[in-house]
Amino acid sequence: CIRDRFESRRFSKVDTILRYVDKEDGTPFMAFFQETWLDPTIDHQHNPFPIIPAGYATLISHREDPQGLIRGRGLMIVVHPDLLKLLSPRKGPQASLTLIDHITTSTFEFLAASVGDIFVASIYVKITSQQPQLEHLVEVLYALRPARCRHVIVGGDFNYHNLWPQCHDMLKEAMGVTSVITANEDKIKRTHSKGNVLDHVLISGGLVVQSVAASPMPDHLTDHYLITLTLTLPGDPTDGPHGD
Repeated sequence: CIRDRFESRRFSKVDTILRYVDKEDGTPFMAFFQETWLDPTIDHQHNPFPIIPAGYATLISHREDPQGLIRGRGLMIVVHPDLLKLLSPRKGPQASLTLIDHITTSTFEFLAASVGDIFVASIYVKITSQQPQLEHLVEVLYALRPARCRHVIVGGDFNYHNLWPQCHDMLKEAMGVTSVITANEDKIKRTHSKGNVLDHVLISGGLVVQSVAASPMPDHLTDHYLITLTLTLPGDPTDGPHGD
């Protein structure tokens, strides 16, 4: 959740977080954002004070309510340019961040894309009094994944609280994905300032987790923790190893 409106500020909050996760060793990364509250009337790519630094591949779904009266709108996926090169085949065009679909229902929102042979999605489950529609969420996520994508990385604010174990089991059965946060629940006790575990990163079985952490962020940025993890992608025999 990126708080407040920040389009006119010299260093935006998204930019600040990207700089935070852009490690000094130059490790390329992918970032998922939820509740961005970005104004759809702003050209974020060509704004004099851009939300996203130059060179990053970016997909943005703007919030639906331009007056900002409805909570939790706007998703984003950002990919470091060096990661696109790393995921590219030895022969052929460079990998790109390609939109698959943006879907909004009364209880959740998806921004789904592919990066090379990886299916990625940023998800926000809305805080609502309606039934959570777990089956529908799993069906949509399963249907969006292209057959050509060998791997899955999904990040989001699920807001399911006590229903998360049920949702997690359904996703594991349907897509073979596991929450890195749930798998490390002995180390990660919260992903929100109020003590809840609301945020998850789901990965497919072919991906190897090297490290994972959930770090509190300054309150003026967000009340959610920043989840960071390092993954190793198994190599394609025809293309060579992807690496970290």
